[in-house]
Amino acid sequence: IWLNEGFATFYEAVWQEDFYGPAAFDARMRHAQVQVFGWLSGREDHPLLDPPPPLLFSSLEYYKGAWVLRMLRDLMGKPAFNAAITEYLTTYAYGNADTDDLRRITGRHYGRPLYWYFDQWLMGTGYPRLSYVPVFSPSGDGWTAQIAVQQTQSTTIFRFPLEIRITTTAGDTLVSAWIE
Repeated sequence: IWLNEGFATFYEAVWQEDFYGPAAFDARMRHAQVQVFGWLSGREDHPLLDPPPPLLFSSLEYYKGAWVLRMLRDLMGKPAFNAAITEYLTTYAYGNADTDDLRRITGRHYGRPLYWYFDQWLMGTGYPRLSYVPVFSPSGDGWTAQIAVQQTQSTTIFRFPLEIRITTTAGDTLVSAWIE
């Protein structure tokens, strides 16, 4: 179900991006995010892969499924992601495909297996909740920033790249680090 509904929801946002620009894509994905967090605040969470029958067509299949694809595109980069999706659609046109087929093709285009990615987002539950402690210390003519980040959720432990924007009087700096 997540493949069907997640792809439909994600590619509706991609169409918005192509037709109206990146801000429209971001607005659609923010809407999806609100739907996921709204669902998780008052209902039972469940894995996207093979959800229990009473939860088969929940908001998670649509909106979290879209986010799984959006994060995968961010992780792989648009060219590799688009090539993988093209191969996936061409290979399985007018036939059946499952998550393992998508996982195998995207891993090939990414250059490394993506089992860890699909396992955490499709078989795990919840989402990363982070706490952080910044420590600034003088260093030469400037400052050094160290940021300790910890996952605090009691569900799945997630592995993902995190972008951190540091704003100073000299301007913004964007730093990327893996949370593992």
